[in-house]
Amino acid sequence: MALSWELAELDIVGYADVRTAHMLPAIMPALYGIRSTPDTVLLPPYSLSWGAVTGAIVATRGEAERLRDRREIFLLEDPIPARADHTLWLRRDGELIYQPRHEAQRMLRELGLEALARAVTALRDGEMEEAEEAAGEAILADDRRWEGLAVKVAIRRREGNLGGEKLMRRLAALLVGSWEFSALVDDYQRIISRSEAGPMSNMALKAA
Repeated sequence: MALSWELAELDIVGYADVRTAHMLPAIMPALYGIRSTPDTVLLPPYSLSWGAVTGAIVATRGEAERLRDRREIFLLEDPIPARADHTLWLRRDGELIYQPRHEAQRMLRELGLEALARAVTALRDGEMEEAEEAAGEAILADDRRWEGLAVKVAIRRREGNLGGEKLMRRLAALLVGSWEFSALVDDYQRIISRSEAGPMSNMALKAA
């Protein structure tokens, strides 16, 4: 039978899955410390339900520190009391947030929309690198934000990267119908074409 620990007895002492800024924002799998046995750290994989952590890998603090030194996990200087129905996530700038799950979901959706708007603006300005990065951020913030994949496909098409375009289309097929996705890709492709046609065409597009 798998061991189980009540969240009321635990602190968050770190998180797994160390990421660079280009892989954020992201929800992070928490590492838990047991208050009654400070030398113990609970590592994923585990299940989290009904206010308890079940089936975690049990490690010593020393073992966790060795994983940290290999940059496989990150350990916090100050533990955070664990709470039920909360989500641990990192902003793009590396800020760590621990908040009720519904608030985290709302904030991430909003970040996804803001990033998508930046991606489209970058397309209009002919800034393909910035558009690519913002589209990636939109997808990371909200994995239902398939419009970011359409931005990436439009950029791949411009580059003549057929393999990359096919990959993005396969990912999008899990989220949206092919006709709707292709129509948005075409819209973004027209934005790119107008941005490359010259300043006057770009100004007309912005005014539209």
